[in-house]
Amino acid sequence: MADSYEVGVKSTPIPGFVLNAAAFFINYRNRLYQNIEFTPSGLNEVTTNIGPSHNYGVELDLAARLPYHFRLSGGFGYTRAIWGNTPFIDPQTTLPINLQGRTAPFTPEFSGNLVLEWRHDLGGGYTFGARANGSYTGRSYWDPQDSAKQRPYTLVDLGVRLSTTRWELSGHVSNLGRTRFNTIYAPSYDIGAPFNVAHINRPREFFVTGTVYL
Repeated sequence: MADSYEVGVKSTPIPGFVLNAAAFFINYRNRLYQNIEFTPSGLNEVTTNIGPSHNYGVELDLAARLPYHFRLSGGFGYTRAIWGNTPFIDPQTTLPINLQGRTAPFTPEFSGNLVLEWRHDLGGGYTFGARANGSYTGRSYWDPQDSAKQRPYTLVDLGVRLSTTRWELSGHVSNLGRTRFNTIYAPSYDIGAPFNVAHINRPREFFVTGTVYL
């Protein structure tokens, strides 16, 4: 169960520019924690209620029309996820601890994204577009006791498009810089196994797509 409160403002003092801001507070009475458990039959996902915590922070997003047919948009987020008075058995040491003041898992402290788009009419019914997207994900933790963490990482994607009213040809590259990070990680002492468990992100990928409108 959680109680949430949010206050936001929207500002448009400049034509073609929009800025939104919001502050939030979420109080969890019995926060859920999803973990992996090692059993003789294999690895199983287990969800448990651990104890009270609260999240608070701010979010900003903007959109702006720029000269020469460019458009800029993006967002920024800051979140603090803090455990309350929560008795816990540290699986690494098997000793009782209290999680109070530690960071709750799966919640990056900072995150943001920025998108730059360009669209141009080439004449004769042809339109060309290009897009660059960058995102940042700050440090986060994988377990309640903050013993395993995910380092910050940045992703960059690029795309182009040529279209008419009858067809569209597009190309896209994701994870341009070949950034590597875990999408899930569970240390051996958390899951009761003789090994760590982790999933890694997708590699750099290229896509070419053609579409015909009938």
